[in-house]
Amino acid sequence: MIKITSHGIIGTKIQIFEAWTPTTLKGEYISLSRIDGELHGRIGTSRTGYYKDQYQKAYDAILSEHPELLSINFTCSDGRIEIIRESLN
Repeated sequence: MIKITSHGIIGTKIQIFEAWTPTTLKGEYISLSRIDGELHGRIGTSRTGYYKDQYQKAYDAILSEHPELLSINFTCSDGRIEIIRESLN
């Protein structure tokens, strides 16, 4: 099951959305994180397959969970979606 995370960059208005998939193989992904106690690899950083295909899978998953992003300006980069928040929290 794909999980979507979102975090802001401290001191900026940038908010980053990322898509993660469960993994048990520590060498399979370049970027790893524990989400709800389980190891996940960031989609777009798998050492197998084509990065372009992985990035599209990540963008599709993020926009499926956050369709509101379609109505604002965003940037896609390396399987991540970045937005500029209206105001700092």
